[in-house]
Amino acid sequence: MSPLLNIKSDFILRPATLDDCVLFFEWVNDEDVRRHSFHTEKIEWQHHKKWFHNKMNSQQSKLFVLSKNNIPIGQCRLDKEQEFWLIDYSIDKKYRGKSYGNIIVQMLIEKDYSPIKAIVKKNNIGSVKVFKNNFFSLQEDQYLNEDVYVFYKF
Repeated sequence: MSPLLNIKSDFILRPATLDDCVLFFEWVNDEDVRRHSFHTEKIEWQHHKKWFHNKMNSQQSKLFVLSKNNIPIGQCRLDKEQEFWLIDYSIDKKYRGKSYGNIIVQMLIEKDYSPIKAIVKKNNIGSVKVFKNNFFSLQEDQYLNEDVYVFYKF
């Protein structure tokens, strides 16, 4: 049994609420999150607020918050794109380097959204490892450009 499976009971992956809007805003504007995003500019509050409310009201998007001992430590989002769910996740900078990316992705997989597609910049080593560790298949023939990996989980 994976050691991560033993500690997952300490975590809760709950649906996001409108009260999480500020938290998501803080996470999305984290320097490392912006650097690893496809659009690296800081997000303005009014734009984020509109985006967040649209996602929360969409049947094509699912937002979740990962918490440990009632402390939010990360977020993940699924957006329905054709036959796939496109995944996006981030971990609060205070909690990075503790394998929480693996936990959030594992817990999302257990919710039975499939198939899942991940698009990751090659220099985002942490996320590349997370998707490889969780048995996502690297699709070399579907690179968007030389800086990007595309992964699938069926």
